[in-house]
Amino acid sequence: MRWLSLVTLYFLLSLPAAAADPDLRPLLDKIDALRREHAIPGVGIAIVSQAKVLWVGGFGVMDLQTRQPVTADTIFRIGSVTKMFTALGLIMLDEARKLSLDQPVRELTPDAPYTNPHERTHPVTVAQLLEHTAGLQDLSKAEFEHSDPKP
Repeated sequence: MRWLSLVTLYFLLSLPAAAADPDLRPLLDKIDALRREHAIPGVGIAIVSQAKVLWVGGFGVMDLQTRQPVTADTIFRIGSVTKMFTALGLIMLDEARKLSLDQPVRELTPDAPYTNPHERTHPVTVAQLLEHTAGLQDLSKAEFEHSDPKP
């Protein structure tokens, strides 16, 4: 995960300069150089500024055996990276009083596919999901490693 953090950090620090400069080639060259320096096989990038997409594409390969290149359409398992966006969105909804972090998840999504044998006395709350204290079972190793984009 160290390499993902490096690429993400470098990308985020460089984005304001890239948005101001219409020529993204220097930034893209730096991202690819960083990828190579840390022996990252492939990376997908989307650079956006407000509502405008500035560049979408990839560097390196998506498969070491076939050497198939990363493109704008390459599917990556992004896993935990989405947690910060989800948490931020839920905090913003809480601040806008559109939901409460202490609200039971069943009130928001009555048909959510999980089983809580203690639902009546200890319902799972939004905050517990964010804190990973809900007691729900995580993906199994086989489920996590399943990479078919159409399960």
